[in-house]
Amino acid sequence: MSAVIGEWSGYFTYPDGSKKDFSINIDQSANNTVFIGTGNESRGDFNVVAGQLTTNEGGTTITFAQIYKSIWAGQIWSFRGTLSHDGNILLGEWYDSPADGRDRIGTWKAERILV
Repeated sequence: MSAVIGEWSGYFTYPDGSKKDFSINIDQSANNTVFIGTGNESRGDFNVVAGQLTTNEGGTTITFAQIYKSIWAGQIWSFRGTLSHDGNILLGEWYDSPADGRDRIGTWKAERILV
């Protein structure tokens, strides 16, 4: 689990090709099985919850949910991706909350902020 603990900076890509920058800080793990954290982007702050890493022969898969604190409060966006072999890049797809009638799928990428 410690493989993803830390600060990350990246972007979301929407189906229309537009991009929004974001940052996340993964700062806790429970029983070394799930992680949580916080993040922000231009529209507001969000929580990162229910994060998990799964490692198999093909590499390491990451999944987590993003829940905004104010704008779209309570809506859940799901993220799925992979962790690079060197542990410094996360890359994958995100899935919009269908609660407001949207059902979008986009991509995302984040790089570890090395201190």
